Amino acid sequence: MMSVSQFSVEQLEQLKLAVAKGLDLAAAQKYINEELQIPLSYMETRFLISDLGLELFDKNAALKQEEQQKTMQDQQQEAMAKEGSESLDAKATGGVQVTQDSVKRPGAVANGQVTFSDGEHSSWYITPEGQLGLDSQTPGYQPSQADIEEFQQALKNLLS
Repeated sequence: MMSVSQFSVEQLEQLKLAVAKGLDLAAAQKYINEELQIPLSYMETRFLISDLGLELFDKNAALKQEEQQKTMQDQQQEAMAKEGSESLDAKATGGVQVTQDSVKRPGAVANGQVTFSDGEHSSWYITPEGQLGLDSQTPGYQPSQADIEEFQQALKNLLS
């Protein structure tokens, strides 16, 4: 099994620079095997990266972050469009809009977004124990009782 001490200082610097450019573990292994011409197994590459304290690129985390940013941008555009004019539909329903996210939040059985009648946006989630949680953009925000009731009914309809 290869260790850090078996690499030259130059090889380690080349590897660090390559990883800093956004390699994941498989790409790092390929780089070591082909560019540095040192045959390493996937596990040996993993240990080497760990020993060097390098941060690998996580494609799943990057995709999730991009998706969250796109969702937030879409919601901001939606909110700006709503801000300019009040729709009759929003008045009739009290203005509470509830959606469910396609990507599950860690530790939640379901999650999504809610916009209350006053325009406040929050993320909602349901824990495996069945508890409902809200993460509001405004610290300490409390929706009106009418909005809470409408949110609960809309959520019940959405999830059934």
